[in-house]
Amino acid sequence: MQKTRADQSQIRRRNAQRATRRIQEETEEEHIIEAMDLKRQPQHSVPLAMSEEIQANLRDHFKQQQKAQQEKAQQEQQRQKQQQSAKQRARAASAAVQRSAQSGNASSTGRAYSAGARAAAASSRYADEGSHSRDADRVAATADPHIPRSRSHLNAPQAPKESHVLRNVLLVFFLVVVLVGTGVVYRGYTMLQSLNTYQVVAHSEPYELKEGATLATVVRDLASRDYPEPILKLWVKLNHGYYPMIQQGKYAIDGVKTLPEILSDMREGNVIKIKLPKLALIEGMTVTTVLRRLAARTDLVQSPYLESIFANAAEFIQRTLVTSESDQSLLQAIGGTHASLEGLLMPATYDYEPEHTVTIDLVGQALTKMATFMRERYIDRDQSIDQVLKSPYEVLILASIVERESSLESERNIIAGVFLNRLKRGIMLQTDPTVMYGVSPDFKGPLRRSQLRHDTPYNTYTRVGLPPTPIAMPSESAIMAVLHPAETNALFFVAKGPDPQDGHLFSATLREHNKAVAAYRKAVREYKAEQQEQQ
Repeated sequence: MQKTRADQSQIRRRNAQRATRRIQEETEEEHIIEAMDLKRQPQHSVPLAMSEEIQANLRDHFKQQQKAQQEKAQQEQQRQKQQQSAKQRARAASAAVQRSAQSGNASSTGRAYSAGARAAAASSRYADEGSHSRDADRVAATADPHIPRSRSHLNAPQAPKESHVLRNVLLVFFLVVVLVGTGVVYRGYTMLQSLNTYQVVAHSEPYELKEGATLATVVRDLASRDYPEPILKLWVKLNHGYYPMIQQGKYAIDGVKTLPEILSDMREGNVIKIKLPKLALIEGMTVTTVLRRLAARTDLVQSPYLESIFANAAEFIQRTLVTSESDQSLLQAIGGTHASLEGLLMPATYDYEPEHTVTIDLVGQALTKMATFMRERYIDRDQSIDQVLKSPYEVLILASIVERESSLESERNIIAGVFLNRLKRGIMLQTDPTVMYGVSPDFKGPLRRSQLRHDTPYNTYTRVGLPPTPIAMPSESAIMAVLHPAETNALFFVAKGPDPQDGHLFSATLREHNKAVAAYRKAVREYKAEQQEQQ
């Protein structure tokens, strides 16, 4: 087998040599023909010196061609030798495999043979590829000297140009900017969203929203410890429409409410509810009692004009109740301005802020409250009272008398009906509370006969009609009793006994009234006797 392969190699080598000689012979024939053609040309067409030069060039050319052909033939022979050497190595490897098969087992033989075969094939391929590569380079070099001699030269890395480097740097910089910008935007978005659920840290003291404060200042005060200024400004800009106006006051920051919840409280005015001290103005009080009560409160800011206002209240009433020239409804509701505040202050309980509220402000609140009540209720009065009560102020005068006569709401409208019946008939009211007020606004009784006979503007035993002013602060129920009196024919009433809660006896005639008066006096005597026995 080895002999046959050697013979085949020799045959191929001889064939290659024959082919080389044939190429050389054909080339020489072509050159000879060209030289003969040149000799046939007319002698006069080319100078002799030029002909010799051409012939010299041709000879040099023939020599170069012959030299190139000889080199090519030598390279072919060298390639064939390399192939022969590779084949010999392959045969040696095959022989080694066969020897190993004889001494080893079948499995190891197969692996050895396979390895040997792979090695032989690789050697053969390497030899073939190397020779083909070199042949191709030589042919390319012969054809065009500008073509590189090795294909590996085409794959050689080129040095990067400066423009390419700059472009790569800019690309990297752009990517970094995009990544950083994306991170900043995402971080800002998450912070904006978290502000909607941000629980403001608890404050030990109420947060006071003062005059001139804006949504931006409040948000900065409450959240600046955990959020940067740009985020807070952007949040305010996005949410300003939800909080168009925030109200002054003190608000609780308890550490539980979120920022939007606190701002909603400020929008709605849900100020912290602090238990404030109160000033009670009780029905039946006179203005002198009110003045003393205000002066006794040391936590109120005392106004130096308080006493002068009580002495002459007309200007104070005008300034308090008339807020614009086009709206005087509150002033009209109490019958205009008056020299005294008696009967014009609504009995109620008024809150005040210690060390901040001024006494005169509380008086203004009570006056406004009474005027507002009269404006709402006087318009719905029983029209029958207009025969004797010509103004809202006269309603307040009669209501103050009803207030002092009875503390029982159930009989106040009957008492109002009795007084209206007497006024219609021109009968004097003959009511003790007015006489007592004429003696002194603070007079407590009992009245003496001399006091009942002494004429004063408030003595309804000596004068017909109403007194010039109210005699006390009437309650809402007393005013409503006058505005809607009971339909009765009674002209008299007297207490049933010494206890005011027992009420009154009402009579239509003087005879019935005298009997009622006798019964009252008897009840009083019995009461006094019981008191003496107990002592």
